[in-house]
Amino acid sequence: MINILYFVFCLTAQRIGKEIIILEPLTEVSAKDLIYFGTNSGIAVFNKDSKTWSRISSVSGLPDNKIRIIGIDEGIIWVVTETSIASADIKLNDWQIHNFTEPITGLTFDEDYVWIAGIFGVKAMDKYTEKWLEITQNKTNSILSENKVIWMGTDTGIYKFDRRFERLEKVQEAPDISITSIINTPTNIWFLSKDEFVSYNKKNNLWSKYPGYSIDDYQILGDSIFILSAGKIIYFEPLTSMWYEYKESGDIAGITGFTINSQNLLFATNNGLYIFDLTAKSRTVYNKKNGLLQDTLFDVYENNDFIFVINDYSIQYFDKKNKIWGIEELYAPIKKEKKLFYYDDSGLHNNLVNDIDIRLQGRTYYYQYVKLYNGEPEYTSFESVNLKLIGEHKSNRLISLYYDDTDKDQILYGFGYRGLENDFFYRINAGYIPLDFYELDLIPHFSTLGGDAKFKMKNHQLN
Repeated sequence: MINILYFVFCLTAQRIGKEIIILEPLTEVSAKDLIYFGTNSGIAVFNKDSKTWSRISSVSGLPDNKIRIIGIDEGIIWVVTETSIASADIKLNDWQIHNFTEPITGLTFDEDYVWIAGIFGVKAMDKYTEKWLEITQNKTNSILSENKVIWMGTDTGIYKFDRRFERLEKVQEAPDISITSIINTPTNIWFLSKDEFVSYNKKNNLWSKYPGYSIDDYQILGDSIFILSAGKIIYFEPLTSMWYEYKESGDIAGITGFTINSQNLLFATNNGLYIFDLTAKSRTVYNKKNGLLQDTLFDVYENNDFIFVINDYSIQYFDKKNKIWGIEELYAPIKKEKKLFYYDDSGLHNNLVNDIDIRLQGRTYYYQYVKLYNGEPEYTSFESVNLKLIGEHKSNRLISLYYDDTDKDQILYGFGYRGLENDFFYRINAGYIPLDFYELDLIPHFSTLGGDAKFKMKNHQLN
């Protein structure tokens, strides 16, 4: 699992080998209560507030269910499968698919473009016109956007595309090696291959070379990088600019995945979960004897409130406050036979209107409890609504209405319409955004004039 922060509004997580994709978009208002788990059976979505699960799959609108990369950019979720990329407004779930003929290996964002890499080279989608541009046909394995520069890892070395000068050039200071991954830390950009690691110091404009390792998983903690290589943890110490083996994990066999934060180092293994408290220097083990239903694991993730462990069949999760393990089984999505009313991964459907699929997604929650105070009953109640009502015509034109008051301080509501590419109105979005303003996006497509235009109005205060 890799979770790399590119800048405040852009997050991507990408699969390495068998590791699951895990993305927790803490900075995105419309998804800050969600954690995305990309699997071979679609995306499992965990709601931290309600402690419930939902699914995004081919039934919901994805091209297929084998997830390779997940990214979030300015309220839009992007999902890469083998040869396709799908996108949707998180608030609307209005999925669109962009198909390519060759595998996609990288995804990154900047303020103007969505960038993808693959066997076909590098392409960029203009966010304004939603048109794809070809940057290079040179096979590219990984890609990263950083400060107006697009870094590319290829089989023949490192290339960079400087957006300020619209210039693509090979980095002569770097060796001609096959780059498989690019890692961004606060100080360095790392280019990894199986034989050699290369780092670029962004502050001093210096290049350095180190011996390489096979990479089964990696994590970032500040400027330190931790790598799982052949069952061992190797880490980079920025104070000495050296790589070391993490000796404390030496007695643990069968390490298959790990995660690290400022407090804990957690190992997923073939025999359960190991947690090292980095401050107290203590160890906790979870397996079938004390809570896990399945202890053959291949990945782990921790945040402030939960621990998640994953294998081929399930995601088990530990509620730290209540000290309880739960489990969400992973299964292939099933597209159900259309009836007047039916339920699947994309919500509760009804077919009351010919040629229009009307579906309701989300949840609404209400509870009330009573306690006696000086002999008198005192009532306390709580309600939460997070719903989307979507109508999709067989032509793929779609309208979506949403309301979300899960966070009482940041209530979201609005609607969106998505037409076809040559419709006069291609897209209309409107809604209430936190910070007390309304936003309206109007994107007409003037096909008869041969051009595109996008109008956007926001920051109009309504008191």
